[in-house]
Amino acid sequence: MRWPSGEVATTPKLPPATLTRAIFIDMKRRKRDEPIEKFRHVLRSRLCRWAADNMEALRTADPAIPTDFQNRYGDNWRMQFAIADLAGEDWGEQARAAAVNLERSADSTTARVRLLAAAKQIMAERDGDISSQTLIEELLLLPESEWVERSKGKPISQKQLANMLKPFRIFPQQVRANGHQVRGYLRAHFEDAWSRYL
Repeated sequence: MRWPSGEVATTPKLPPATLTRAIFIDMKRRKRDEPIEKFRHVLRSRLCRWAADNMEALRTADPAIPTDFQNRYGDNWRMQFAIADLAGEDWGEQARAAAVNLERSADSTTARVRLLAAAKQIMAERDGDISSQTLIEELLLLPESEWVERSKGKPISQKQLANMLKPFRIFPQQVRANGHQVRGYLRAHFEDAWSRYL
């Protein structure tokens, strides 16, 4: 992933569920000639005092959360927004802008959810169902498609497609597509997953 500056950031190898509950702070090794400001113990004492003085306000704080920050994202940032709001001036506004930029730059969705999104894009202009083969062909045509080299340099297969959709209770079956009975997917079976995950 990339930070807003364009620099490449390293995402830790953690389970997807853990990644969506985390806020990443990218750190670099200091150059020998790079100046740094030493951490003063007096600052630590002031921070501890501030936290103690504002403990009750933080405990009951209900800061405004950006519209897109639902569920885990809102939970991750709630306390940071509360602290920024208590700091006064425009710190709350700056904190929310920074949070939006950081989350926008991080691709924290799983491959399965990205597959759901791609399927939705493909099926957006279709009224009916779709064959497994057609879905795969359309996946491979998407710009910068990650499905072209899904495993060992080979494109996603029908078996891999079925395995990735299985956790959403979307299963291949006989469908009528383009006037023929073929193995594929019912559009209706995607609707629930789309509403929950996208």
